[in-house]
Amino acid sequence: MQNDIFLGLSSVGWTAISSIATSIAVITALFFPLIDKIKRRKNIYSIIDHEIKRNIAVLNKALSLNENYLSFTNAPAAVKKGFIIQDISTNYWEENKQYISEHSSKKYNEYLEINNIFNETKAFAFQVLNTNEIDPPLQYIEVALERAYSLLNNQKKN
Repeated sequence: MQNDIFLGLSSVGWTAISSIATSIAVITALFFPLIDKIKRRKNIYSIIDHEIKRNIAVLNKALSLNENYLSFTNAPAAVKKGFIIQDISTNYWEENKQYISEHSSKKYNEYLEINNIFNETKAFAFQVLNTNEIDPPLQYIEVALERAYSLLNNQKKN
């Protein structure tokens, strides 16, 4: 029997290294899809949370609108607030709500409620801009913001 040694290892050593490498490849192939799904889900949740925070900032900006905003126009304050509220975006939510509903009904319901508030508020702003109805926009925005904050606080408690 020949005792072949290559790079300080015998054939038994090389066989052991190749079986370890094969085992690592099989384990990676088995668990990578699961890890990838978890990572993707966390990224989607993170981006939607960021979108929600941005939308709340838009509502806050509309509420704290000062008189000098767009001062070069004669538009009523409600119309100016409508322009600001048009910046609300639920695009990423709309693109991923099917994926979220398949993976977590609890998260889906949480995101659905708050994004419905944003969509209703944006529709209200669109109505204000198109019809120049300026009766209760400030109160509507305040109510929408309060609903969004209460939903977020309830979600944090749970």
